[in-house]
Amino acid sequence: VTHLTGALGRPIWVLLMHHPDWRWLRERTDSPWYPSARLFRQTTPRDWEPVFAEVEAELTALAAARRPPAAASAPPTRPVADERVVPAAFLGPDGKPRFVMPIPARFQDDAGLRVLAREELADGGFEYATRRFLDEHLEPGDLLIDVGAHWGVYALQAATRWPGQVQVLAIEPAPLNVEQLRRWIATNGQEAAIEVVAAGAADREGFASLAPQSTMGHHLEHRGTVADGPGLRVPVTTLDRLLAERPALATRRTFLKIDVEGLEPEVLAGATTLLDGGRLAALIFERGRSYDTAEGAARLADLVARLTGRGLALWRKPHENTGGPLVAWAPTRDLCNVFSLPAGVPPRPP
Repeated sequence: VTHLTGALGRPIWVLLMHHPDWRWLRERTDSPWYPSARLFRQTTPRDWEPVFAEVEAELTALAAARRPPAAASAPPTRPVADERVVPAAFLGPDGKPRFVMPIPARFQDDAGLRVLAREELADGGFEYATRRFLDEHLEPGDLLIDVGAHWGVYALQAATRWPGQVQVLAIEPAPLNVEQLRRWIATNGQEAAIEVVAAGAADREGFASLAPQSTMGHHLEHRGTVADGPGLRVPVTTLDRLLAERPALATRRTFLKIDVEGLEPEVLAGATTLLDGGRLAALIFERGRSYDTAEGAARLADLVARLTGRGLALWRKPHENTGGPLVAWAPTRDLCNVFSLPAGVPPRPP
């Protein structure tokens, strides 16, 4: 039952004796063979009581997370178990969170994840304005390409907007992030809607060095046929190549979200077929601090010229957290997400 369930990609919890079969490896709560599996281990031979206590705590926390929060301003609560399960601020038609986000104990001091949890629980939702834009504009049958997917907030936002009717290609190069991304997808039963690509996106295929920050904020360096710089060596591909390998996705109306810490021009250089194919409904990219330098400003100007030259109009939200109607974007030093829509296509009201 365990191997069948894991092979099907369905969520399963496995209780393991102190010295299990070698395939379950040692000292980890997940399995490289089955991303949907969660492992609970004996710490003392023949002593199952702590294992069942841990399972009970996990079930209690999961049940609590699936209930709607009592109030938007309620302080974050920490379940009995070490893992913190954050319910999505966006609710489904049943009034319950559309998905949940489990954060293992070893990541709870991560700066980016602390911001995510705080904004999800108290401020209406992490990057509320952009997620609201997706909810307003996505339609059944659409495709979201999420470049720099992190742990899957945007991927799950899109997949749960029209359950079973929106496809997501989630692209993430950092192995630790890919592990948790797959876990969030499996936890929420979205394996059929979201495909994970464990690679970076750029202007050509090959490899790159990944310069780590927190779980958020890392970026690719030293791209080429080999990665000879410092950092972790990861594969790199292009969006055009990924869509050419998936012809069923290439025909869908497409939303493209890019968050790659200043390498947006390289990602778009590898997506010319997508940009020129007439199916791009919206492109969302981050205007981050990497564009503050003189070199960065020149790269941003080139990026803007590339988009406007293809007939895309550039917009932004008045506020990144509270949102509001789209207004025309001007190249300032403001940190914000930029929304690129085909010219003549009016943005939908919030």
